[in-house]
Amino acid sequence: MADPANNIEPTPRHRGLRRPLPSPEYLRSRLRYDPEIGKLFWLSRTDIPDDRGRRIWNTRYAGREAFTALSPGGYLHGQINKVGFRAHRIIWAMVYGDCGDLDIDHINHDRADNRLTNLRAVPRIDNLRNKSLEPSNTSGVMGVGWCKRTCQWQSRIMVKQRTIHLGRFKDFDAAVAARKKAELLYGFHPNHGVNSG
Repeated sequence: MADPANNIEPTPRHRGLRRPLPSPEYLRSRLRYDPEIGKLFWLSRTDIPDDRGRRIWNTRYAGREAFTALSPGGYLHGQINKVGFRAHRIIWAMVYGDCGDLDIDHINHDRADNRLTNLRAVPRIDNLRNKSLEPSNTSGVMGVGWCKRTCQWQSRIMVKQRTIHLGRFKDFDAAVAARKKAELLYGFHPNHGVNSG
């Protein structure tokens, strides 16, 4: 019998291919969620008609942590009925129901931290306004970079797929202040650009 937590097909990357979730009632009949620690656990199965198969499954999985596989992107995931899902989507559906087209945002940027206090359902645009600082960033502040041509700090922000140039500054702190003011104006999350590691 395959381990339901580790026998996994990759979760589709394209947003248009997001798999429909089982019903919240079905999920709650298979899994228990602890919102304080953000973990899922397999429940005992009574629906397996074969006594031996039911005993084997319950001995092997009941009470054990579920959805423990870690994707290359840092998300916990697993399978229900041989279909792969990310843990945070399962959790949201169990607690609140299907989030539809909304993204489930990990507020602190830790994609494996599925405590209920760290999850929120938001439109894609709001999820993009709570991103970690990119590892390739050299200034330490998202949207602020050094312009070699003018020998000044430049500040910019992306809003609705449009780059808004906030100006060039001789002083790094002034460039950062312009960026932070724009983040506030355009409704970016306070964690946006904070280093997650």
